[in-house]
Amino acid sequence: LDLLGGYRCREAAWTLVDLLDDGLAPLRVAASAALAPAATGGFGYDPADRDQSRRRAAVERWAAWCAQAYGPRPVAAAAALAPPGK
Repeated sequence: LDLLGGYRCREAAWTLVDLLDDGLAPLRVAASAALAPAATGGFGYDPADRDQSRRRAAVERWAAWCAQAYGPRPVAAAAALAPPGK
């Protein structure tokens, strides 16, 4: 994923992947558009898909891509996704 003229930022890539599962559709659309050049077909992700399980499955495929391309999810991002008390 070419961000900002070739700058490769793990945190930015993971943030975009995390936004694919956001509750607000405009954020999902923006994240999907930013990630689109990285993978033809977008791993079957559709930001307008109301089927949450199908959308989450595509987000998992994006997460696998991101882990391979950028390494593991940064600790701060992983902590933010954890349920409270975990």
